[in-house]
Amino acid sequence: MNFLYLFHTCFSIELTLTIYAALARLLFRIDVDPPFGNYFFLSTSFQDFWGKRWNSMVPGLMHELIVFYIGRKQPCWDALGFLFLQGVCLALEIKVKSSLNGKWKLNKLFSILLMDGLLICSCFRVFLRCFERYKFPVMVTEDIANFAKFLKNVLVNQSALN
Repeated sequence: MNFLYLFHTCFSIELTLTIYAALARLLFRIDVDPPFGNYFFLSTSFQDFWGKRWNSMVPGLMHELIVFYIGRKQPCWDALGFLFLQGVCLALEIKVKSSLNGKWKLNKLFSILLMDGLLICSCFRVFLRCFERYKFPVMVTEDIANFAKFLKNVLVNQSALN
């Protein structure tokens, strides 16, 4: 799975949700939280990441539905497995924090780097396997090529009319 594809996917989803949130605010005067929170990459813990910073709008099963809509493939349950793993990590974090009773705390920069590393590794190892299995990067590349051909045909036909 290449980084550019991951960036494209996350950026597209975030942009789409941000536009929908802005439309809800504008058209219906509804105060909607930003879809992807406040600088998720600065999370210092699983509690911070899942509780305050990451996508509070989409529940776990919705991720499998998104995979189905993108690829029209049977759900592979990798997204749910990723979320389950994150829940286990969150529960362990809460248990460790309560047992330490605030006596020991990690450096903030170290906590951020540790969280980013854990999230990236678990995301690539668990969540994104279905994207590889269903060959989504190939599908996206083909879709982009087809869209480019469509635009070329429109522009060529438009210039031929003039």
